[in-house]
Amino acid sequence: MTMIFRDSKGAIVAIDEEGHLQCCYLGTDPSMFARPTSDLREMDYSSAEHEMKQLQIAIKEQQHKSGS
Repeated sequence: MTMIFRDSKGAIVAIDEEGHLQCCYLGTDPSMFARPTSDLREMDYSSAEHEMKQLQIAIKEQQHKSGS
């Protein structure tokens, strides 16, 4: 019996010591998502600290306005 597997990405092909070939399909398609490269740059700690202080002030003001 001859079977042709066209457009079957993700198939597992195995051959044993006696030369028997098996093609198995698990019913799932492989992910074609490619993770974008990260932008590696040095962290500006003083800028981040300033932003954190501003956010803390804004949170406290909002909590004061809402009565929490």
